[in-house]
Amino acid sequence: MSSFPYDQADYEEVPCNFCGNNRDFKIIAIRDKDNLPTRTCLCRRCGLIFINPRMTKDWYNRYYDEEYRERDRMKKKPAGNNLERQFGAGEHFGESLVKLISPYLKPGVIIDVGSGVGGGLSGFKKYRPDLQLIGIEPSAKESAYANVRGIKTHNTLFESFTNSILSPANIMNTRALNHLLDPQGFIKRAHDYLMPDGRLILAVQNFRLSSKKIGRIVPQIDHVYMFTPEILLPMIESVGFEIVFFSDPEKMTIHEQRELKSLGLTNHLKLVAKKINRPNNFNPISIQRSVKISKSLNPIRIKSFYWRHRFASLLLKRVSHKFLI
Repeated sequence: MSSFPYDQADYEEVPCNFCGNNRDFKIIAIRDKDNLPTRTCLCRRCGLIFINPRMTKDWYNRYYDEEYRERDRMKKKPAGNNLERQFGAGEHFGESLVKLISPYLKPGVIIDVGSGVGGGLSGFKKYRPDLQLIGIEPSAKESAYANVRGIKTHNTLFESFTNSILSPANIMNTRALNHLLDPQGFIKRAHDYLMPDGRLILAVQNFRLSSKKIGRIVPQIDHVYMFTPEILLPMIESVGFEIVFFSDPEKMTIHEQRELKSLGLTNHLKLVAKKINRPNNFNPISIQRSVKISKSLNPIRIKSFYWRHRFASLLLKRVSHKFLI
């Protein structure tokens, strides 16, 4: 049982991180996957999904210091209770990801924001030794371990990182955009910091697909923002990026999804975007997009997909087993 004092935390109301709307929201869940009281909203003007109200920055910092890894340890997740295993899992993920996106990367410096123990960059190093690897990780314990493993990592936040010598060709953020309190701010800073024609690499959980596979809406208190393809792509394009590679597991067959799972890539939207000039007068508001996302998260649709997916998965498993005998 968690001892973290959620009921004592300070909470704050926030506007939509994409369009700035601060009053027109649809509530799609009032508890998270662990039954914590967590109000999840969908912006009726643009379609972004986020927790509102949410814990303040200071309380989220305390949550990550005291609770985040402990929750993983209690659930006996290998990547959460041992830095070496965490490194190995990240390395497997990084190696699989770089093989997928390597043709779209620029030679030179690659900065991994939220690099953890350095496993992801280590996976990149195995396949692309020509890249100069730099990690940015706010956890002192994890950044220290990364440096011991030979991955140069700065113990700081991306917002605080300044290095006028570096001109990164690539900036990467994998499996962490959901956790950021200002994802649009991160994307803008990445655009400003990248060299001309530089690349932004993201791997972001597809919230709708994750919900479909469980059969219900599944927010979690540490995923402050939740993304579907319909909202993620315009958020990136609005800042001044052109999508050059995009992979959505929601459009794949069950067999293809199982292959992704074996690679550690699972439900993540994966993309590479090229830095271009920022568009003039980009309008983030789209009622049509918001309605489309809202309809796609209808509980009946989610549950219907779950049962179809479960039946097809069991059938595929039996057929595969039959041919293996």
